[in-house]
Amino acid sequence: MTKNDKKQKSKVHDPTGLADGNLERARKERDSARHELKSLNYAMSIHSSQTCIELALKSVYRYFGKSFAFDHKLKADEFAQILNLIPDDLKFHNFPRLFVLSSFWSQFYSLSKYGHESLGVGPEKIFKREEAELALGHAGECYIAASGIRYWYHHLKK
Repeated sequence: MTKNDKKQKSKVHDPTGLADGNLERARKERDSARHELKSLNYAMSIHSSQTCIELALKSVYRYFGKSFAFDHKLKADEFAQILNLIPDDLKFHNFPRLFVLSSFWSQFYSLSKYGHESLGVGPEKIFKREEAELALGHAGECYIAASGIRYWYHHLKK
């Protein structure tokens, strides 16, 4: 194994790179949710907002070097460990609220993507503009809070 191989391998396992990547993907999903809302694709907007919320909060786990279940719903016991690590000057983001928002929107992950199988209803018939706007607002809150953690991690962490 050459010196360059070792560098590439360590970069792949760099939690900061994963965190930054998750947050960048969250931003793209938020942008997609905004676009889909403007295009009147409410279910797709909600799905992108939910994905943004999930990725933004999972990036916070990664900035603190914590693991999480590869599931669309965050686990309360895992998130509780994160709360104690949030810097005091970033607690105004109200991370417990963000966890609740994440739990709420995770319930709609499959529904916004596939619809309701038992009822034979597609996702476009279930969701309205109001839900898409609410989801996008919540996605924005989660993204901004995670961006604050990113800034702290890269510039203020001691």
